[in-house]
Amino acid sequence: MIRVFDEVAGRYIRPVEGQERYGYGREAHEDFYDMKDMPAESRRGDVLAFYDFETGEVFTPFPKEKDVLFGDPVYHEGLFYFLRGDFAAGTITLQKYAPGKQPEQVTAFAASDVDLYNLRLLGEGVNVVSENDERLVCYWPEAFTVPLGATETAVMIDRDRVWTEAWVEEGWDEEKNCPGPDYTFYNRVIARDFSGKTLHSRVGSLNKAPDGTWWIS
Repeated sequence: MIRVFDEVAGRYIRPVEGQERYGYGREAHEDFYDMKDMPAESRRGDVLAFYDFETGEVFTPFPKEKDVLFGDPVYHEGLFYFLRGDFAAGTITLQKYAPGKQPEQVTAFAASDVDLYNLRLLGEGVNVVSENDERLVCYWPEAFTVPLGATETAVMIDRDRVWTEAWVEEGWDEEKNCPGPDYTFYNRVIARDFSGKTLHSRVGSLNKAPDGTWWIS
């Protein structure tokens, strides 16, 4: 059986981890860093829509506005959280939202005060972070900076720890530029405190189940 949502706009629907009732879709494909350098005439605006798989309803917290871009949402304790960048106003705001209700602003930043590269929300809870090849910077709810290795990516912040994954490649034949006979490729899970001190490191990969539980595989 094929059902049709109340509003059909041809958007791809993605899941939001931690719950199974709602998916989301965005109209724009740019991120905040791309938006910064786009000419004004190319800033078409964005729509963030939530799709209810039980009722078929579609909810849009904000109408489409030129110069406005949204980040991907996360789910935490019964609410959706997302970033809204208004480049005309020069602000990045954190919003919380229950479908069918009015969104509420949690906090705000001047766009010039945050690094827009890989600016996003990172769980276990709701943390506003940016990340580059050298470090992870958290802006809210606690400000801290954690150095990252060349192959590391931040995956989750849990209480007082930052969990990252680093890919490891061993046995590459540099002379032939191909895998050698003992070649292996795997991930390591690394936990650091907010000062950057390594607390834990082991072979593994972090995975989040639909119910929000994290697993190391």
